[in-house]
Amino acid sequence: MGPKLVPGEPSPDVSAGVDPEVLSVGTELVDNVAGLVPEQLLPLRTNGRYIVDRLGGRVKWSCVNWHGGQQRSFVTGGLHRQKADILAQRIASLGFNCVRLAYSTEAVLHNPIVNASLVAANPELVGCTFLRCFDAVVEALAKAHIMVILNNHLNKGGWCCNIDQDEGFWYGSGFTADDWQNSVVTMARRYSDNPWVVAHDLRNEPHDYDGRHMGWGTQDPATDYKMAMERAGNAVLDVAPDSLIVIEGLCFGMELRPIREQPAVLKLPNRVVYEVHNYQEFQFSTLFNTHFYSWSYVRFVLQSAMFVLLIIMLMLGYSCKRLKWPWAPQGVFLVSFGSWIAGTSVVALGVCIYAHVFYTKYCHFIAEYDIKPLLILSVVTFITGVVLLTTGLIRSGRFSSKSGSLGRSHGGRIVSYADAEDGEDEPGFGSKTTPLKKEVEYSSASDMDSEEDEEGDSIDIDETIQEDLACFNLCVRGRVAGDDGSGPTGVCCFAGFRSCRLARRRTVGRQWRTKGLPRAPWDCGLCCMFQACIGIPVVFCVLLGLWFYAFVAPTYARIEKELDSKWGFVLEAGHEYTAPVWMGEFGTGKRGTYWVNFVRYLAERDVDWGYWPFNPEKLTNGYFDDWGRWYPHPEQWDEDSYSVLELDYMTVRAPWRQLDLHALRASPAAPVLNQQPCQRSVLGSTCGG
Repeated sequence: MGPKLVPGEPSPDVSAGVDPEVLSVGTELVDNVAGLVPEQLLPLRTNGRYIVDRLGGRVKWSCVNWHGGQQRSFVTGGLHRQKADILAQRIASLGFNCVRLAYSTEAVLHNPIVNASLVAANPELVGCTFLRCFDAVVEALAKAHIMVILNNHLNKGGWCCNIDQDEGFWYGSGFTADDWQNSVVTMARRYSDNPWVVAHDLRNEPHDYDGRHMGWGTQDPATDYKMAMERAGNAVLDVAPDSLIVIEGLCFGMELRPIREQPAVLKLPNRVVYEVHNYQEFQFSTLFNTHFYSWSYVRFVLQSAMFVLLIIMLMLGYSCKRLKWPWAPQGVFLVSFGSWIAGTSVVALGVCIYAHVFYTKYCHFIAEYDIKPLLILSVVTFITGVVLLTTGLIRSGRFSSKSGSLGRSHGGRIVSYADAEDGEDEPGFGSKTTPLKKEVEYSSASDMDSEEDEEGDSIDIDETIQEDLACFNLCVRGRVAGDDGSGPTGVCCFAGFRSCRLARRRTVGRQWRTKGLPRAPWDCGLCCMFQACIGIPVVFCVLLGLWFYAFVAPTYARIEKELDSKWGFVLEAGHEYTAPVWMGEFGTGKRGTYWVNFVRYLAERDVDWGYWPFNPEKLTNGYFDDWGRWYPHPEQWDEDSYSVLELDYMTVRAPWRQLDLHALRASPAAPVLNQQPCQRSVLGSTCGG
């Protein structure tokens, strides 16, 4: 949160200690980029994906947002520090050819008197109402030949927007749909004779609210956003037929996919301009990178974890080799593999459910288009894991019986306890069945005689085989050895952890160099080792997938694909839905990965744009934390690090940003960022991160 500001205070000397070359950035650019449209070429129309003048020439909106009229102050910001004419001239000198000028439904319908301290630098406006002060700003912009897009930002005056604010629909906060439309039509009628008021932006950042899902073409008057915008747009054209109608995308301006099937249609052709917004919080990849950890740090952590897991897998592999690769019974394999798949899927399913619930709260289109397919995939994977687990249990004899006793599947057939007592085979590695009595194989009689435990005590192999056979019989019967002969077992064939002792002896003990050792018998120890052999690769693959995402997330290809799918497709020529798309809001306070990638996208797609904001200060009533949660506080003036200018409304706040915006003004724009991201030789550390 920035320092508290008091309207009417003398502008601080923000230029102290700053290189004069830096202070001059912006003013010198006007000679290179005129951008201003001669009045005789107005009004504007649309032609395919472009906005054009009356002769059909391309007009690229290179705008800046000038807010204030939508706030509780009910006046455009900066009039307490500079005269309106000077502010308009400063906007033109910075190379902007249009301004998105915000207001609220409340301000238009109630027309309150503005506090004198908020227009202190314009004494002729002291005692003026909202509309009179707004007139003065529009007149100043027209005098500077700057195009104006009037924007209905909110119904109730205040700061926008958060998901718990009753401003998601075109009605709310005590104002009806008719109130909203009347305010838009009132403003259109008021400025219908002013050729510089070229467009009307009907609504700011629509989104779902309070369990109501905003639709597109649903024919429900209460929720059909398309119907409401078309109705209001036609009403505006009735009083201002030469205006363009700006219709903002759903989900805070992120989403235009519904128009593929049903583009907006007005009574007059060539009038619709779609608007989208974007901030680094609008993509998870940039939100995480900005507020939590850098993706390079995430990659380092994941690489370290994968290295540790790789070492463990190599150790397990070596141990299995020394144990002669004892393979799990088929039932054990299916149960283990199915359990890991189901368990991993449960985690993914939980994340998808959380994301689906979260996005459904304010944008069910994203929940349906992006999250639901992942949710379905997680469910299918979970079901697959459960099927494998159940099949393994069946093959393990947990649900089979013969002659009143539980059986066990070997090679696709059920073996009863009676069979096992007759010496039935137990499955092993490399073949469908391996006789139980051959699980412990020796190359010679001397090997059998010399087998010792770690302490050097001789082991009676025949006795061991008999113990293993007894354990096997108990498992087949579904019982654990106990005084009462009761208690269910797991799916491991044998009890005990003899294999663990053998593994230690053969890898780091006395027999680590001995060759020709027998295959270890399957027991609980090997069962646990087998779980690790499955689980660690599963976890490794998950980490590898996360590492790949961490590698891709900050790249230009990632943001290009996401924006193309959500709204960039509208710019493709030859479709019924083809229309101009205006990036009405975007901004940042740091020249990081997000900014470079996003500006490159705007340049390569030659998108019309409007930077947020011109004002260096804002009247707010809350703030967002790193998790996107909104915390209200009493209204106060805060400094805005995203702003174009410093608090004197003259000095450029971030020269690097002004240079990058300068590169976007040309049509077609060239993505020069990779060639010369920032003139560090002139601007030094102001180039940002």
